[in-house]
Amino acid sequence: MTRAEKRQEERAQEDELKREKLEAKGFTLSTQVYHEKRTIANRKCGYETPEDERLERQKTVDDALRVYRRTLPILLNRLSKISDPRQPKKVKHSLTVLMIYGILMFVYQRSSLRDANKEMSTAIFFKNMNAMFPDFETMPHADTLSRLLERINVEEIEESMLELFEQLVKKKKFRNYLINKRYVIAIDGTQKFMRTEPWTEEPLIRHVGKDKQEQYYVYVLEAVVILDNGITLPLMSEFLNNEEYREVSSNKQDCERKAFYRLAERIKKRFPKLKISVTMDGLYACGPVIKICREYGWDYMLVFKEGAIKDAWRESMGLIRLTPENIMKSHCGGRNQEYRWINDVEYPNLNKIQTFFKYA
Repeated sequence: MTRAEKRQEERAQEDELKREKLEAKGFTLSTQVYHEKRTIANRKCGYETPEDERLERQKTVDDALRVYRRTLPILLNRLSKISDPRQPKKVKHSLTVLMIYGILMFVYQRSSLRDANKEMSTAIFFKNMNAMFPDFETMPHADTLSRLLERINVEEIEESMLELFEQLVKKKKFRNYLINKRYVIAIDGTQKFMRTEPWTEEPLIRHVGKDKQEQYYVYVLEAVVILDNGITLPLMSEFLNNEEYREVSSNKQDCERKAFYRLAERIKKRFPKLKISVTMDGLYACGPVIKICREYGWDYMLVFKEGAIKDAWRESMGLIRLTPENIMKSHCGGRNQEYRWINDVEYPNLNKIQTFFKYA
């Protein structure tokens, strides 16, 4: 056994002992698999004959078809119920066909409508699509999809995705990929696009630069389900809307926390019995957010840093010096990590909370 292998074995034994001590104290640990960065092998293709390559490609298509046949019927059935705003006499492609086309644009990671027209209109691509979806009599133009999405009720599209998620939950398709038997939902905000001129009343406004130039931007809070195998599934979105706040005061704007309260209420109303754990960044480390999570019966993991919940931070930093035994070290992804935790930190109106710190 080499020296490196010996060190690795000793480290594994130490981690196992620490894990047993933590479990003895009542902690439930989830096993995460970390994949090292893969490098592209500097060798030729492994197919020896054209037949070998054809068989491999056929296997990939068959695997994809099995997934499509299980999930798409539920989704397509719901999409077909969406109200079509187009004039019936001018419709060339059904709404379902256009929805499939839009989904495929994301599956094949097309960067623009023009790119989709170029790459998804070839004869071979159409032949393959017609084999999987006989409704594809002709390939739509990407601009046709764009015009449809401008007029369609997008909330119905989200509702279709939610119904698909509900069906998969009822059929226990995620049972083996939950973390501590709970659905982990990551909530975070993201900017979609920005303009220097207002095009409607809803976008948020900010002033940048020395000349305080106005920027108008669209911001959305997104909730995604994270499975134990690393797959993420979109769940709900909540747009930050500035229109209602302008009626009250020109200085007030919508923000992520206000959007979180609305989004959390929607998730709880739609999935009242689902066992949920939410994970969010340090912006949400505050009393009202924790209170909502507890009222809804959700577990929560928030980034806790200096400046957030100041009283709890000071108490945590003081208690952590008195509990040197609350430490766990690990090595993953080429980095050494150190974990420390404090239980039962006093916080007004919330009884006690647990804080967890990681030092990389």
